[in-house]
Amino acid sequence: MLEEFSYLQGSSPQETLITYDPYSGLPRFNPAGIGIGLVLLIIGYVIILLGSLATFFKIASEVIAEEVESRLGRTGG
Repeated sequence: MLEEFSYLQGSSPQETLITYDPYSGLPRFNPAGIGIGLVLLIIGYVIILLGSLATFFKIASEVIAEEVESRLGRTGG
């Protein structure tokens, strides 16, 4: 019964880049660790990119709004 939930205890081979062979006890390379790392890297890059774009559009909209207000104030007054 406990074997079914062994992944909850942190014994999943996908957790780290280096895993240990259960038979020999020698460390071996785990390619799933790189895959998970790449997915996290891409997600982080997308979050940073979206945050940068949001900041750029916010600053640009404030500059444009000030310019429009100043032009409307000159022509309308």
